[in-house]
Order: sequence, then C-alpha cells, then structure tokens
Amino acid sequence: MNQGCRRDRRPAKAYRFEDIKARFKEELVSTTSDPMSKLNTEDLIYHLIWEHVRGRTLMTIKRGSISLGCSFARPGEVICVFLGCDFPVLLRPYWNNTWKYMSECYVWDLEASRGLLGAVTSP
Repeated sequence: MNQGCRRDRRPAKAYRFEDIKARFKEELVSTTSDPMSKLNTEDLIYHLIWEHVRGRTLMTIKRGSISLGCSFARPGEVICVFLGCDFPVLLRPYWNNTWKYMSECYVWDLEASRGLLGAVTSP
C-alpha cells in the first residue's frame, strides 16, 4: 500500500538488464569528476558503493540482519516500517513513552515490503 493506493509487488513494466546498466552508468558518471573513459568497471563499482554509504553507519539488528543507518545511530534504537512509507525508519526512544524520528535506513530483509507482507512468492 502506498498512501491509500495498492502498489503491485510485481509491476507490469519490466526492465532489461541493458536498461539498468545504462542508467547505472549515467547516474554514476554524473557524480564523478573523472571522464567516463578513465574509469574501469572496478572504479565504477567502488564509486557507486561509496556514494551510497558515505555518511552512514553499518548496523546489525537483533535477528542478525545488516543495515545502513545515519551516522548518529546508536544501540537501543528501533527500526520500524510504517504502512505507506517506502523505506524503514530509525526511531529513538524519547521521554514519556514517545519516539523520535532519526532518519531513514536500509535493511536488506525489509526490501520489497517484506516487513509488512512477507517474502515474495514465486509467480
């Protein structure tokens, strides 16, 4: 569900690997200072990873999953999935039984709405 609308977990539009690869290069090159001709595949991959994890901290959660969160995350905070939100959020316990929103986060196990709907079954 997405803000009152149902979102299909298997969208009708499919993407070819070539399209994804082209978009990957286009987005990556827009963030580099070197010309595309000087970058090899390994450089591209390292740069992409760096752009996505810079300023984040690696976290492990109780059930053993690895996640990425904000640099100021600390033990005892909770990862939560809200209905209608496209990403998990990091919450910090606050005074008077309330919670403070810290940031969005990334948890592999919660991709594709698995946190709410369970694992995607085979078609």
